[in-house]
Parts: sequence; structure tokens; C-alpha cells
Amino acid sequence: MSLTKLQRSRIERLRGELKEEVGVELDSEALEELEYARFMEPHEGMKPAYGAIIYSHPYGSQAGGATPPVRSPGTEIYRHSPLRTKRLFADGRTSFVVRAPKSPPLIMVDPSFVGTELELAGFAAASDGTILQRLASGRIRIFRGDVVYSEEGGTWLARRSAAHYRGKFASLGDPRTEETAQAILELCVHNLSPAGRGATLIWFPDRASAPTAFLDRSAALEPPELSASINHQAPSVSHALGQLDRAVILGGDGSLQLMNVTLECRPSESKRVFVGGTRHTSAMRYSRSQPEAVVFVVSADGPVTVLHRGSVIVTPNSSD
Repeated sequence: MSLTKLQRSRIERLRGELKEEVGVELDSEALEELEYARFMEPHEGMKPAYGAIIYSHPYGSQAGGATPPVRSPGTEIYRHSPLRTKRLFADGRTSFVVRAPKSPPLIMVDPSFVGTELELAGFAAASDGTILQRLASGRIRIFRGDVVYSEEGGTWLARRSAAHYRGKFASLGDPRTEETAQAILELCVHNLSPAGRGATLIWFPDRASAPTAFLDRSAALEPPELSASINHQAPSVSHALGQLDRAVILGGDGSLQLMNVTLECRPSESKRVFVGGTRHTSAMRYSRSQPEAVVFVVSADGPVTVLHRGSVIVTPNSSD
């Protein structure tokens, strides 16, 4: 695809922004797709959503033409028409332009996709692809490996996906318990955090029902039978938690038990202050007072912290 002088200039500017602000370098095809998503022409005053998947190596050769890796058996690949036309069909939810060096651009339609951050982060972590998504709101996200890059107020930010922290819950013992913990973390990292919803989730991995110590239930709400560990229920749970200031209590399987609960602590912990503000300090005091609990804390500005027995087991952008 031939580029205009203006497009090349924009691409170089984007290349510099990404390298300087988040230390990432994208392939030329990915930068071309980013330039398109950032500067696309509006239609009737609106710029549409968009999505592209870019691989760093040519597609593998198969009968009928080169075919990229796919996520599910029902994925459909379409080859005809120029890139400019293909882009009109890529909504960034179920359909994406697919590109790679020395490979023809394609359209991929995956009926099992709904374009959530969790899905795209998981696909990026499991493949060598770079996924670009432009939301209808104008927000642009790039998924690469176990990192999500997003443009916030004209500045690029980087944060780890939940996949990066897999294995952090091994100390809890039971593999099924680890999976529940990972699912709750995915809710925090890929639903609450990107939506700017601060929340505190108190999980008791070894109990069907939560202990009552150090919990003020005077303003508590009884939730419906939803779970923080079931992916398709995560948007509903996130939506509810974003409207409450106090903590939610989870049973061993991640099910919601009580909402809008105030955390308390032992008198000996009442003066302790933890970096991160009021929500984090309250969570740390409670974690030190109630060692059975695993405490997930989401800041309204994005970072996620997980506490157990008064120690941090997941911290924002940790690399260990």
C-alpha cells in the first residue's frame, strides 16, 4: 500500500511517541494501522470503531492461500477487495483486518468474539500478534504479549494484562482455587480498571460463606446470584461495583455474597498507612486482621493490587 507524505510523517510521529512514552516499537504494518485508526476520516460527523491484527511473520501456507492463526474453528477468512475496502468491515469486535509482512491483507470474522479487553488481551498473550482496537469513543488500545497499551488524554500508557500474573496464586494450593483467583483478577484488570471503577473485593478461597469478623454490614446489600469468577458475568458485576464505594464479599467459588460492606480492623492495625490512598490503607489493615481473606483492590485511576495475610502478592506493573 502506497503512503502519502502526510501519512509517513504521522507514522514517524507515532513511532516516536510509542518508543518515548512506553518503550514499544511496532512493525511497519502495525504503525500503518495505528495511523489509520488515529486519523481516519469521519462519516456524518462520527469516526467508527475499528480493529486490526498484525503478525510479525508471514502467514503459514495452506491450501486456498495463506491463512493466519485463528482463535476458534468457526472463524471466517475473506480475501477479496483492496485494503481500503476491507477496513470498512473491521469493527474491532467480531471482525478485524489481518496483516503481516509479505502477506495479503485479509478480513477475519470470528462469531465467538465480542471484542472485550479480556478476550483481546488473552488472544494477544497466546499468539505473536499485535491487536489494535479503536473504540467508538475514540480510545485506542494496543494488545501485545502480556501488555495493554492505551492512549489516555493524548499520552500512551502501559499496563500488564491479567495473563502476566498467572502463577501468583500458587501459594493458595488447590489448582481450582488458583483458577478462581485468576478469574477474579481478570475482572479487576480487564473490566474494572479500564473503566476507571475503583473497588475492593474480599475473597475467602477456603469458605463457602464468609466470616463476619471485621466487617460492618450496616449498609450491606444482598446481590443476585452472580459471580466475579464467571467471565460473561464480569461486565454486569463491574457495572454494579462501579456504583458503590464499599467492599464486596465473595465466597470460595467467587460468587457475590454481600455488597457495600465497610472494612474494619484490629485496634493494633488502626494507625497503619499503606501507599495508594484510603481504599488501599483500609484493605491492608483488613488483610492483616483477617488472614483468611484475599483482598483485590482496584484504584479509580487503574492499578490493581492483591493482598494476602498483609502482604502484596500482585502489584501494578510488577515484573517478577
